[in-house]
Order: sequence, then C-alpha cells, then structure tokens
Amino acid sequence: MESYRDYYGSEEFQRDMMSWYDVGRSCTDPVIPWIGFAEKRNNPPRPSIPSSTREKSFYFSFCVFLHCLQAQAIFKLSGRDVMYKFHSETGVPMISCGLGGVMHPAHILFESKLLPEEAEVDSYIKMIDSVLPAVHSQVEELGKYADVNELYKIIESEILAFRERLQKGEQHPCYFAEHI
Repeated sequence: MESYRDYYGSEEFQRDMMSWYDVGRSCTDPVIPWIGFAEKRNNPPRPSIPSSTREKSFYFSFCVFLHCLQAQAIFKLSGRDVMYKFHSETGVPMISCGLGGVMHPAHILFESKLLPEEAEVDSYIKMIDSVLPAVHSQVEELGKYADVNELYKIIESEILAFRERLQKGEQHPCYFAEHI
C-alpha cells in the first residue's frame, strides 16, 4: 500500500496522466477537458504501460479512476461551482465525452484501454482490496470542497460497485454526473 500512496501523490503520476491522455479543452465547456481515443496517442497495451512504479501493477489505472471520481463526487455533494474550484486549484481533470456529459471513471478506463482483461481481472480486484484503506486518507485532503465522510461514502460506494462489475463481467456505466 505504501508504494501505491507514494505513486498516487507523485509528480510521476501527473506526468504519466498527461502523457497517456490527449487532454484538450472540451467543445461543450471551456472548463472541462476531454480525452481523445487512446489510439490517437499510440499508447501501448495496458500490460506494457511505462513506469517503474506501476510496472506489472494496476496503480496507474486505479489512480486515474480515483482521480476522476473525486471531481464527480464533489459535484454531487457541493455543486458545479465547487467542482470547478476543485478542478482549477488541483488540476484534477473532469473528463467529458463527445456528447457533453462527464464520463464515469470506469468508462474513461474503457476508452483508454486501461480496464483489466480476462486473466488480469482477479489481480486487479486484489489490488483494489489492498489499496482501498488508503483511499480514506486521500479523501480527507478534500475537506475544503465537501464533507469528508459523505465524500468518502460516495467514493467508496463507486469503487465497490466498480469492483463488483469487474467481478461479474458486467458493462460499465457511461456517466456518473450527467449534464455538468
């Protein structure tokens, strides 16, 4: 769990995120960036994504999921203006799709080819179970944007729902906070 915490809080994760995604301004809202299809960046397959920290792990994928989920959970609790404030102060992206809605983090992973596939699913679920305790302390840092306990409830619920969908092989949702 310590290596996960170290990676999540690192500049390396920020660099990895910006290099992995083709992040630009949304045509529907100048505040929300969007992600082009992963193929536009000529990204490698998920198992070979570069980074000594996440080599043969799923940290990058899960960190992207949590990173994007935070802004959406803040929107749900505190509204659009606070979400925009969070985005501008932290640089955490709120990813919109071409239809103007904000993509669910699992759908972002799907579009980016970062969802685990077949034999990887069990290892990914084990990784979620091992790093979930670290999420509460990460959410505590967001106290100025929303009530931490309520925020953690939403984030934990979404992570567990994501885990369950992975385990059952179910389709992931396209939206979480629609019409942002």
